[in-house]
Amino acid sequence: MVFAIHWVGVFFPKAPQWIMDFVYLGPQGVVVFFTLSAFSLSMSVETRSLTWRQYASRRFMRIAPPYYFCLVAALLVGRISYWSAHFSTPFDLKSFVWHLTFTNWIDYRHTNNAIGVEWTLSVEVLFYLFLPLLLSASKNIFGCIILVGTAIALQRLQDPSLPVEAWQWSPAPFAVCFVIGVITWRIWQRFEIPSYAGWPTLAFVVAVLIVLKPHWGFENGVTAWSVGAALLILTGRSRAGVVVFG
Repeated sequence: MVFAIHWVGVFFPKAPQWIMDFVYLGPQGVVVFFTLSAFSLSMSVETRSLTWRQYASRRFMRIAPPYYFCLVAALLVGRISYWSAHFSTPFDLKSFVWHLTFTNWIDYRHTNNAIGVEWTLSVEVLFYLFLPLLLSASKNIFGCIILVGTAIALQRLQDPSLPVEAWQWSPAPFAVCFVIGVITWRIWQRFEIPSYAGWPTLAFVVAVLIVLKPHWGFENGVTAWSVGAALLILTGRSRAGVVVFG
């Protein structure tokens, strides 16, 4: 979905309508990815019994080297991305440092001005920092309720005086993705979806999220696709999950 929105939509804008309908679901792929990331990292940390130092080191080495290489190349070449030109914010030394420290989400003008698609990394890394807290808080139902309530509250912090990108590239509206992903891991630990429920679950999720194409708006759409991703994850132990996802 993410690949399609960046490539098919740009280079093949006259593709058949049914293809473009799928292509423009692309931004929702980010929501699915964040939810999957939270689930898989929670599983990895707790099943491998990693110390937090090991966990942090592995995540840094997975992301930082190739990202830093691209940043240095962008700085040396003096590349002007679409968003750099759009917000009249050159990728200079100040912006370079913000990107190096994954804090470029603080100022929307710098969030995406190096490569043009890097905003998700700063959101993801911020979640890495909060993962220990999320895992600890999600160990009981009360903690899960607090996490969900906090995540939904964060979705109401938008400043309407700023461009929409300032909100949609910030961590706040996506907190619900990571919270739902962690809670999905807790459910996975304790329950197993019945084999016969796999296909109905898959059909329901596809119908609601894609076929019916409801218009939730940005924040409600993020929540809906996070829940949809969670339901798909929970079919993983069913026969349907094995057939569809291998």
